[in-house]
Amino acid sequence: MKLLPCLHGTFTYYDVSWKKNLENFGITKDAPWTTVQAGTQVSRSKRVNCFLLEKNNNKAFYKTYQLHDKFWEFFFRPSKCLTEVRNYVIMGEIGIPCPKVLAYGERRQLGSLHENFIVTSAVEDAKDLSDFGEEWHAMGDLDKKNSIFKEISKEVLKQTRLAHDNNFFHFDLHWRNILIKQDKNGNWTSFWIDSPRGRKMNINPQRGRIVDLSCLARLAVYYLTKTQRYRFICDYLQVKGGPQAKQLFRDVAKRLSRRPPPPPKHVRNS
Repeated sequence: MKLLPCLHGTFTYYDVSWKKNLENFGITKDAPWTTVQAGTQVSRSKRVNCFLLEKNNNKAFYKTYQLHDKFWEFFFRPSKCLTEVRNYVIMGEIGIPCPKVLAYGERRQLGSLHENFIVTSAVEDAKDLSDFGEEWHAMGDLDKKNSIFKEISKEVLKQTRLAHDNNFFHFDLHWRNILIKQDKNGNWTSFWIDSPRGRKMNINPQRGRIVDLSCLARLAVYYLTKTQRYRFICDYLQVKGGPQAKQLFRDVAKRLSRRPPPPPKHVRNS
């Protein structure tokens, strides 16, 4: 798998097991990727289009980033799709569950990026943490609710520490970009997705820590008490409290205050 930007022309990678299926969807090397309407559209914005692909009981997501003629934006720089591919490789190497890359491509002219796409496997029977948070909030069984919170919190904490100990930072670690799944034994696993901004940082890693922890805190302020959020910071630092934990907690709160998080559905509808 090539992990360097295409300098000129078109580069594509296809996982052998999905190549024929993707070609049947019209996702070929010569196709205009940003206009391919493959499968069922699941999200759309000014910059990103995402489609669900289903074939032979297998599911995948096809995503393209719209450049809107700003071809200079990624001049001789990795596209967002290529950055995401690199980050999935890093996550896999350090042990964070994430989707498998099934295909990706870049199209450039003299270093200027014109199109890019990525296809990733779907995590079956998983929900994003923001949607699950609504269900969790409505649970009436407090013992069950506390048990689920402790297990999922422990899992997310473990993965965040693992990433940061390896100097990897997601930079978009919102609840919507964490999928959770419960196995047949009732154990929870979380998966990280959508990381076009992530990167390794050996210089000033504290900034990466604050950004990731702030992303996690954006919805947490509506679901968890201040004590629970502070305890998460303490567990992240592996301390019982003290100046270091208090300072990091303040740094996260300060970042959130610059752009206050929007309320979740249950708050908006109350």
